[in-house]
Amino acid sequence: MYMIFAAIPSPSVNSIQIGPMEFRIYGLCIALGALTAVWITGRRYAAAG
Repeated sequence: MYMIFAAIPSPSVNSIQIGPMEFRIYGLCIALGALTAVWITGRRYAAAG
């Protein structure tokens, strides 16, 4: 099973360029995870009262 994951190649695109700004994919994933955590935490606090 572990050999299947070892065969997945790395993507050729590392970043997205919008105008003069360049965004790294892993940075966008970290930011998306942080925003999702804040959103879920807010919902849980609201549900708890």
